[in-house]
Amino acid sequence: MADRGGPAHRAWPGHHRGAIGLGDMTSMQTLQLGTAGGRAGASTRRLAARWLARSTELAALAAFLAITVPGLLAQGTIAIHPAEPAESAGEASAESPGEHARGANGGAHAGRISAGEAEIFIGAYGGAPYTYRSDVRLKRPGGDDFTAHKVGWDGKPFVDPIYYGLRVTGWSGRAPAGAMFDFTHSKTYSRLDEVVSFTGTKAGEPITPKARLRDIYRRLEFTHGHNMLTLNALYRLPFRTERVRTYVGVGAGIAIPHAEVRVQKDPGRTYEYQVVGPAFQALIGLEFRVPNISYFLEYKFTFASYNVSLTHAAKGNLWTRLVSHQVIGGLGWRIARRPAVAK
Repeated sequence: MADRGGPAHRAWPGHHRGAIGLGDMTSMQTLQLGTAGGRAGASTRRLAARWLARSTELAALAAFLAITVPGLLAQGTIAIHPAEPAESAGEASAESPGEHARGANGGAHAGRISAGEAEIFIGAYGGAPYTYRSDVRLKRPGGDDFTAHKVGWDGKPFVDPIYYGLRVTGWSGRAPAGAMFDFTHSKTYSRLDEVVSFTGTKAGEPITPKARLRDIYRRLEFTHGHNMLTLNALYRLPFRTERVRTYVGVGAGIAIPHAEVRVQKDPGRTYEYQVVGPAFQALIGLEFRVPNISYFLEYKFTFASYNVSLTHAAKGNLWTRLVSHQVIGGLGWRIARRPAVAK
């Protein structure tokens, strides 16, 4: 019988270990393939989000050019019609009162448009926001239910992706009133290096009452859009000149941000567009009119309520409210909608 410590006996365990190593290697290869597949999926989602963001920006640029170029070309090619020469006293007296009123209100070629003239305005704008501090609450399975108090936000309007907006406005021909669809692409970055107060529990234990936001969140921002789409009612104020109009408005709609949320030590993140709640705004502005084109400066006060669905790790929700002052400036193309002449 061979010695149990001899080569014959030692060879068998070695072969046995080799068989186990082969199984482990197969398992490891399967795990690596699964991990690679997960990484590929995450990479594909990130690429799709970046593609969507760039496509949105290119669409905004295309819309801006489509709005402004025809109007700028029109300024150089369309003559401004002078006022019609005064009619003789006899011809004027033969005019009916209605015809005289229509004649007095005509001649809008030089931009003399009454507060009640029907027109459509298509515009684009840029701007800068200031967003107030707000509380941010996160709740999910596993004992996480905590609130970061008075989180600071930065807008960074001139850092890619930039702040921009698009709008379409219709003005009534019967009153100095109108309606506007307004899309605003703003941004909010949380100030991760600030120390803030926390309340609640993390992993079922009381959370540290004061910490840097970065100690809890690896990422907390809405940078491919603190986006708001609103329908607004507008009113032109009586303070106006031939070339200048003033207006006010209020509106309501939805917030459609691109949420990017990741808690420290989480294996993944929430990184997607979501409809998260209602949005409201109030505005006041100045419009400067030249033939076919208007330039405008505007102040907006906006409010958006967020209920973000967390799609990573243990799922859950994140809530906050973003209240902002926004100063914007832009230009666009006016299209007159002349009312039909009564027969």
